[in-house]
Amino acid sequence: MKAAEGYFRDPSNVTKDLVRFNYHHKEDMFDGVSYNKGGSILHMLRNYLGDDAFWAGMHDYLKTNEYGTGEAHQFRLSLEKVSGKDLNWFFNQWYFNSGHPKVSYTTTFEPVKKQVKITVSQDQLGGNFQFPLVLDIYENGKPTRKNVWISAKDKNDFSFPVSKNPDFINLNADGVILGEFTENKTPDQYFAQYSNSKEFLSRYKAVEKAAENKGPNPASLKTLVAALKDPNFRIRMKALSGLDLTKSDQAKAALAEVEKIAYNDPKTLVQAAAISALTKTKDKKYLPLFEKGMNAVSNSVKGSSLSGIAVVDPSKVATLASSIDLDGASDDLIAELLPIIVKNKIEKQMPAIASTAAFYPFLKFQNPELGAAAEDGYNWIMSSDNLKATENVTKILTQVKKQIGDNPQAKMMIVQILKDGLAKKMVVLKANPSSPTINQQVDAINKVIEAYK
Repeated sequence: MKAAEGYFRDPSNVTKDLVRFNYHHKEDMFDGVSYNKGGSILHMLRNYLGDDAFWAGMHDYLKTNEYGTGEAHQFRLSLEKVSGKDLNWFFNQWYFNSGHPKVSYTTTFEPVKKQVKITVSQDQLGGNFQFPLVLDIYENGKPTRKNVWISAKDKNDFSFPVSKNPDFINLNADGVILGEFTENKTPDQYFAQYSNSKEFLSRYKAVEKAAENKGPNPASLKTLVAALKDPNFRIRMKALSGLDLTKSDQAKAALAEVEKIAYNDPKTLVQAAAISALTKTKDKKYLPLFEKGMNAVSNSVKGSSLSGIAVVDPSKVATLASSIDLDGASDDLIAELLPIIVKNKIEKQMPAIASTAAFYPFLKFQNPELGAAAEDGYNWIMSSDNLKATENVTKILTQVKKQIGDNPQAKMMIVQILKDGLAKKMVVLKANPSSPTINQQVDAINKVIEAYK
């Protein structure tokens, strides 16, 4: 799931082949196609061949080419030798081509024949894909699994016996195929999907949709509440992030369970998510829980607890924030703590927020409140003599250059914030001409500006 999200995040990835023989920059070898899409492709290949054949083929490829070099075709030949299957079609469309399928469907119920016809359509730019597809047909809330083969054409029709007009169809039910699947389900249908699917991705998507629609529909709230007890910790986290316990109906349905999770969930990431959910209530009765969390081993629990303390007892924040090690912290944790760090000018944590603060113009479009705090953080960094924080800014803006491609607006925006930052550093230099590090920061910013020309 994470691999696919990384691939879809950058629209330019759609035009890139997995196997490329020329790169504009050496870092392009480690982009969202090579790594994120590549991982998803290997997952599809393993699913198609089966674990035994896939790993045996992998072993043959490694042994055949040990101490030498290997290419995609050699990998294909090893897999074909072990499995006895022709894989040219797979490698041609996934390794030596770009893009992914964009899939939608329609259904037609034939009451006399007691059949449902499912028409699966592809509408992506470029050629059509072929692939095995898993779909679940729901009747009376229960799924019946069907495995079909999608041929490389605009439309594929399949007919199946049913007892009545199906409740809904769940395409790509096992989540294996890398693609975009358009579905129009009601909150009640997503609740049925969550309640009856054994597949992680199907349950996760149902919870994701419930989080988007929880306000006006009780079925969405039922999905979130049920998901608080899901065996998979990522689904529990998603459910927690979707709750707003300041709303009376959500608090009535979920508050007691969220409190239990905050204290006792075996996964510290889930505990942290529960603490964040409780923080939204601004209830001072949770201060002991937040203070206890500051002694946790987990930085996620510490971070969420600090956010809670910032809401219910802000006088304690400055001292506590310095005690958290944010080296390697997740983007979500940094985003949660950035406003607190900037507001309280906690200089020890300035390098930790630098990479996020550097994107403040873009964050403003996605999350205006966080974007404003990030802008304050960026200006704080550029008005300081903090070498590590400035290096983190210039490093991330150098790395992102290859991702924005030929987008002139993005380039212009980044160059402008660099020039603004440079002006602030010159003020710092003028005030501290003997500083051993400020000149290094000025040079680093100038170098990035030059790279964008």
